[in-house]
Amino acid sequence: MYVAVDESQDTQHFVLAAVAAEDLVTLNATVGKFRTVSRHLSVAVREYHEFDLHRDHPRLLTRLLDEMCVAKRKGRRPGPRTDIKILATYYLKAPSEQTGTALGHIRMVTVYRELFRSLVWALPLTPQEDAQILCDRFEGSEALLPTLQSILIARTAGSIRFVDSVLEKPLQLADLAAGTIRRHLDGDANEGRFRYVAPVLYHLGVVPVKQ
Repeated sequence: MYVAVDESQDTQHFVLAAVAAEDLVTLNATVGKFRTVSRHLSVAVREYHEFDLHRDHPRLLTRLLDEMCVAKRKGRRPGPRTDIKILATYYLKAPSEQTGTALGHIRMVTVYRELFRSLVWALPLTPQEDAQILCDRFEGSEALLPTLQSILIARTAGSIRFVDSVLEKPLQLADLAAGTIRRHLDGDANEGRFRYVAPVLYHLGVVPVKQ
């Protein structure tokens, strides 16, 4: 299983989302399909970020979420995609941490670790599978790598890498999922967009992290 992981945070929430598929081709092909959708809407973007699309191209963001989450079947009603899984969890910031949109670095590392643990144990893996996990790089992420690897090994075989989303396109899927879910939790009124991630909201839960 191939898994892309990204985070999104605001004053109240820190969300960690994972987009998973059985093969890397499925994830890359989905991002490739985004290019076709973008051309149809006459939007030229080098990379897909939820924040930028929400601000500048909300219609495109809605279409991309549809492409990522909905399977169109000829002669049948559309249904949820089964070849891509979206998982997410979040941390509700303490009142003392709600003074800005970003946690301090040390606290962020702690929160990231605990949310990552929750996501890894929620992955739909069989005992024979391993997990190849790509995480979006952030400052100090390499120091966190050994801890995350030990969390993964306690669950299954596999590997973790922190990389740039320009080089690893599946991370762009995780970016769209994390940002959209975070906006939903924060009460964004654009509910039409959130129907695409509704299945994951059933699994979404808050993870307590000790101060």
